[in-house]
Amino acid sequence: MEHRFQVDLRGIIEILSEHLYSGPQVFLRELLQNAVDAIRAREKTRENKGEDFSPRVSIALEKNVQGRPTLTFTDSGVGLTEAEVHGFLATIGRSSKREVGARAGASDFIGQFGIGLLSCFVVSDEIHLLSRSAVSGQVVEFRGSPTGSYSVRTLSDDQLEAPLETGSRVHLVAKPDMTSFFKAETVLELAQHYGGLLPYPIELLEGGNTTPVNPGGAVWRREFETPEARKLALLEYGAKILGREPLDVVDLKTESGDLDGVALVLPWTPSLAAKGGHVVYLKNMLLSEDAQDLAPQWAFFVKLVVNASALKPTASREGFAEDGALEAARGEIGVQLQDYLAKLSLDHPDKFRELIRLHDLSLRALALENDELFGLFINQLEFETGSGPMTLQNYRENLGPAQGSTLYYTSSLEQFRQMARVAGAQGFNLINGGYVYAADLLERYAQLSPSVQVERIEADFFARRFEELSIVERNSSFSFLKLAERTLEPLGCGVELLHFRPLELPTLFVTSGQQRFVRSIEAAQEVASDLFSGVLDALKPANPLSGRSGSLGSSGSSGSSGSSGSSRSLTGQLYFNMSNPLVRRLAALGDGERVVTLVEVLYVQSLLLAQHPLSSRDLRALTGGLEQLIALGLGAGEVSRELH
Repeated sequence: MEHRFQVDLRGIIEILSEHLYSGPQVFLRELLQNAVDAIRAREKTRENKGEDFSPRVSIALEKNVQGRPTLTFTDSGVGLTEAEVHGFLATIGRSSKREVGARAGASDFIGQFGIGLLSCFVVSDEIHLLSRSAVSGQVVEFRGSPTGSYSVRTLSDDQLEAPLETGSRVHLVAKPDMTSFFKAETVLELAQHYGGLLPYPIELLEGGNTTPVNPGGAVWRREFETPEARKLALLEYGAKILGREPLDVVDLKTESGDLDGVALVLPWTPSLAAKGGHVVYLKNMLLSEDAQDLAPQWAFFVKLVVNASALKPTASREGFAEDGALEAARGEIGVQLQDYLAKLSLDHPDKFRELIRLHDLSLRALALENDELFGLFINQLEFETGSGPMTLQNYRENLGPAQGSTLYYTSSLEQFRQMARVAGAQGFNLINGGYVYAADLLERYAQLSPSVQVERIEADFFARRFEELSIVERNSSFSFLKLAERTLEPLGCGVELLHFRPLELPTLFVTSGQQRFVRSIEAAQEVASDLFSGVLDALKPANPLSGRSGSLGSSGSSGSSGSSGSSRSLTGQLYFNMSNPLVRRLAALGDGERVVTLVEVLYVQSLLLAQHPLSSRDLRALTGGLEQLIALGLGAGEVSRELH
């Protein structure tokens, strides 16, 4: 036996109001959409019959005999026959637009889902509709209730309280808690909000006053006396949308989706974490003020205000459905934004530099996607260097003779902090490649410019250039070296004594990529369970030792320093600067408890200078060192006097 689904209309209305639609105010949007679609359908009928009519929509606000606010919405559209009322208004999910669209092109109509009129139940307990069909000429009355019941009858003109021309009239009485949506200022604001671009005149009637809702239409389609007047009008329009005048306005027009509008260049730096929403219209009816994924991901420096005539809406009609047409339109928008940037760099270089300053990250991403725009941006983009923030052009123009023409950069912020001062002291201006897109841009720069040399360096790059100790210095500092090795080996740190600059830097802590990996594992093990700690231990490299005679990660050391020979894995190397007066005098002391304490303190100081996170072992060394200094009666002062 076959059964039919039972529909709980109150449940459907609850779903519409709480989940599908953004709020009760969308009832006015649905009425406007139905009116516009009805007018377009009548225009098609007129084409066949040669009928002449004036497209119009009116919204009248009054109060009924009980003093409750009412809204009467009238259009001069095609109207409905009694059969169409039964077939479309009383059948949820069935839409006259799809029926007509199958014959005349569904893209002409805004509504497609057959649920729009139900939104009126959110603000009113009854929908009263009078409609005169352009086809039959008869007047049909429909009364619908949220309980699911409705009545339909055909009326003669004598039975009408007021004359009705071809079209439809919807009468709503506000629910007690929805009266705010029937106030003149609210209705005018909503009508302008949703229908400000509609091509048919809309009027608000209230208290004997008539207020036009949509004079002028879209700003970007209007005619102006001069290009300057048009630009000023677009900037003023953009200020209304953004709350501040945009940096610039870009015209947009795509074949895919039949889209037109403007891109407002944001006058502030947007957050990378926040996806910018766009104001979108479908056939001149507002769909959303926060539409996503209309512009390419890299274009988060603009807010779009556009109308599309050939994109599909979602079921809620508050955004566009993701399909091939939307993807193609997005691609065309991307090309036009790229063309704008290229032209701006040539015609308005000052504004171009300001745009780069505000939207640095998005333009970096764009440069990596487009080789032509890469050439426009790359020399104007700023990078952090050992000499402060510099554009790449300024950086190349101020390279020292020691560095030659090669661009040296680190792959992480941590490495940059380790080496920037040392690099500067040796005549190298190091670039920080640890920020977003920085390393990718530099490598791309080398690929596209064969004459440019770009080199990513590891921590031992400058250490290999440090000066060896003399034989006399090696002999005199041998006991200090062995003491430092015994002190720091339990902390996973190797030791070398060398000469380097800057002279005021007593120590330099350096790690390789492999050693940083081991340090991260050990940090995780400190807070992990025994089981997970064992798993992490298995991930450690066999022997990530550091040595100057080879690359970091080898196990030997140069003749200047030696090695403890311990089998314990080292996760860093501490270089003592024998050109520094404090280190030189400290090394002359040889062995002793005070020297051990100062070695530990200098080790932790080097970690802090490089902005390394301190492990529990490092913190214990710092705490123990400070305690020893206090226990020795401020022994640091005694050491200082002894050194002098």
